Amino acid sequence: MKDLKKSSGLTSGDYVKSKGYKFLDYTIDPKKLKLNPRNPYKPLDKETYERLKKDIDDRGIIDPLIIDENLTLLTGHNRLTIALELNLPEIPVRKVSNISEQEKFKLMGLDNLLRRQLTPEERKDFIKEFYKEDLEKENRGGNRKSKPSIVGFENKGKKRNLAEEVSKYLGISKRQAERDLSEIKNEGKPKKEKSKPSIVGFEKTPSKKAQIRTLEKEIKELKKVLNEKETELKKLKKEK
Repeated sequence: MKDLKKSSGLTSGDYVKSKGYKFLDYTIDPKKLKLNPRNPYKPLDKETYERLKKDIDDRGIIDPLIIDENLTLLTGHNRLTIALELNLPEIPVRKVSNISEQEKFKLMGLDNLLRRQLTPEERKDFIKEFYKEDLEKENRGGNRKSKPSIVGFENKGKKRNLAEEVSKYLGISKRQAERDLSEIKNEGKPKKEKSKPSIVGFEKTPSKKAQIRTLEKEIKELKKVLNEKETELKKLKKEK
């Protein structure tokens, strides 16, 4: 490709296969890249942005920005903006080809999830887009069968637990994933009026012990997710 200059010191690891995606690493003039209009994520806050800018000014861009075959950005919007501000002549990119628009969005979402903490609304927006087909089938009462996902869990024909997958993918507790999915499904539906207290007695609030048990259970689930992420990280570091 004319606009792309191959990076020096590349190895066989330049071609990375991940769920059938093929990547090739290069360096390119950042002015040639196009911003992605589908990027749903807000810019970083000023303090985080300035910290990232200082790091790039000191060390350059370490992780390649991901682009599609048309040089449209899939990941790294903040880093591209900083590269242009610093007038960097070239930056590393990873070009991915032959994937659908939906897969591009998933790739975009995965990178953002790994790089920063999403707000509750951003998280729900991502779930709605990422699991759009699953949510539509579930609303129609369809039976969801497993399919390969970009994070790699696959149940080989068994019925999938959507909340469990969302929990693993986003690194949140299963209870939180269930709440998010419930809120998404109920969007647009008329809110039910809260039942009024009857003469028999008022509605009981959860006891302190019940609240403690709930929190302990959520902490346990979060620790489990954290351990899985740490194991995955160690495995990736060993493969370098």
